[in-house]
Amino acid sequence: MRNIYLWIATAALNMLGILTIKLRNDMYFEEPTLENKRVVSGFRKESMAFSLTYCSAVCLRYDFCECFGFNPTIQACRIHASCRRNSTFVNNAGWKYYKRAWTRFQRSEYLIGRTQYKWYDALLDCKRRSAKLVEIESDAEDDFINSLAKVELPGESVWFGGNDLVTEGTWVWASTDELFTYSAWATADGQPDDLNDENCLHIYPTFNLKWVDGQCDDEHFYICEREVA
Repeated sequence: MRNIYLWIATAALNMLGILTIKLRNDMYFEEPTLENKRVVSGFRKESMAFSLTYCSAVCLRYDFCECFGFNPTIQACRIHASCRRNSTFVNNAGWKYYKRAWTRFQRSEYLIGRTQYKWYDALLDCKRRSAKLVEIESDAEDDFINSLAKVELPGESVWFGGNDLVTEGTWVWASTDELFTYSAWATADGQPDDLNDENCLHIYPTFNLKWVDGQCDDEHFYICEREVA
């Protein structure tokens, strides 16, 4: 009878594992610069974990958990409130670290698109994730997104969800077709200028990550946004 109970428990864990793997693949990404390191920043707890899936599930239990480390050799899991690439660490063989892909600010969560896409493809990728290409509504949100881009995508242009594809000079958000109620154009540099039929919005590092219009077929990184309760 004990073996039957054990089989049932194992089967249940396997079913949970399949679900967790799918969730983990969407919510975490491996941080290769932290491989074989012991990250110091934001460390909260270490526990035993028989698999990467289980370790990710432990991280998901805690709202503060922004990343976790897993060592399959010793089957151990480290839970962190943060894992900064420039944080203090020492060599520690066998560890790999995984960072939460979605970052929360106020009533939204944001995901860095780490593949360079055309504007339309970035839009579709965000929709696939039940999200939208980021739409900025305040100075505070703009400052937050700028900080996120500087850390995660230094020196890169980043697509936003704005466009004037329907009517030239009338900028709307892609998810609602509503006019901008806030903007942070690089006006000192003549933006937007519609140079060479530029109809899609991105931030531009040369202009200190201010808003510029760009050709929608250009390929840039991007940020998805989804609202949370």
